[in-house]
Amino acid sequence: MNVKKTVTITLLFFVFALGSGLKTSAMTTGFTTESMNSEKQKLFKSNINIISLHSYVKTNPIVCFDVNNDGLIALGFDDDSHKTICVYNPDGEFIYGYSFESSGSFGVEWDGGNILIYFVRSDVAALFNSSATCLELKMISNSTENNTYWNHTVFEKKRIVGKNEYEIKNDLGILNIVLPSYSQLIKTDENGIKTMLYNVNDSYGAKILVILVGIIIFIIIVVVGIIKEFKKKNIVK
Repeated sequence: MNVKKTVTITLLFFVFALGSGLKTSAMTTGFTTESMNSEKQKLFKSNINIISLHSYVKTNPIVCFDVNNDGLIALGFDDDSHKTICVYNPDGEFIYGYSFESSGSFGVEWDGGNILIYFVRSDVAALFNSSATCLELKMISNSTENNTYWNHTVFEKKRIVGKNEYEIKNDLGILNIVLPSYSQLIKTDENGIKTMLYNVNDSYGAKILVILVGIIIFIIIVVVGIIKEFKKKNIVK
């Protein structure tokens, strides 16, 4: 009888522990999600090839961000198919990060102390801990509500956490209207005091300037070519 009780108690303990573990790792997201089968999960993990980062040089503009209740900041950076997410402390100092591959856009959101990465093209929500271990994968349903969440939450430029406001922005004049990413992260406290937590405005501005000059030169070359071709045709006539 004692043996049966011991076995029963042991089994109940393991069931409870397993249930607690599942509850801890289960993602909490504002998206409506669906389950993802094991084969798709395995393929997805292999494709993104996520790894941990232990340092990061501030060079790229921000494409997405989030701040948790402890003031930890997650910033997302996009360099074509190569993506990066860096986590900073409340003073803007690097703590850890991830590097991964993806051909589409992505968003980031805190889930407690873990990071949710939202993959736009794949419609996948992926939960990672600070060691870049994938805790859970879900498919993001295609719905009007989810589209609203993408636009007004995940890619929102401002976050209110406690009494602080966090905002990503550019300081590049008229170019601010058309730029797809942001060079600065600014925190404003309850007294209106602003603190620059991330700033690559100068390097981003220089990069945009080079691109604009290249576009202008290309347009000039095309126009000159068209004019020359037009003149040749007139001479032949």
